Amino acid sequence: MNVGRSWLEEDNVLNSYESIESFYKDFFAMAEKLLEMGKYYDLQFTDRKNFKVLESLDKELKHRPDFCKYVHADPEFFQDYTQITTEISVPTLVISGKYDDAVGPDHYKKFNFPNMSVAILEDKHHPYLENKEEFRRAIQEFILAIPTLKTT
Repeated sequence: MNVGRSWLEEDNVLNSYESIESFYKDFFAMAEKLLEMGKYYDLQFTDRKNFKVLESLDKELKHRPDFCKYVHADPEFFQDYTQITTEISVPTLVISGKYDDAVGPDHYKKFNFPNMSVAILEDKHHPYLENKEEFRRAIQEFILAIPTLKTT
């Protein structure tokens, strides 16, 4: 949000909101302005061509224009689940984009999985599209590092 605000030359940096409604109002107002400027997808992609790739993968959603509105209207979408990460003890891989301005490049620091591995990739919000090899390698290295269960 704050990166988007800086692109709009707005200096009102916010780190919290009084209500989910105030967040929605702020987010959608900012997103609309960035869309008009042609910059909204720059928060998510290092290469604009990958937006077209994502659109083709999500082509079924194009027939449901209410999809984003529906998802964002669900209070669980913006729920802060970081608090329960301490309760998840299985090996957990968190992949973060070094330049991910959609959720913030430091978002992963809020997680407290006891058995967490972190991979910071040289991309933004969609590493599975923009950095496939590094994404695959991070997953493969994580899986190979998990100790195998010994059976007796």
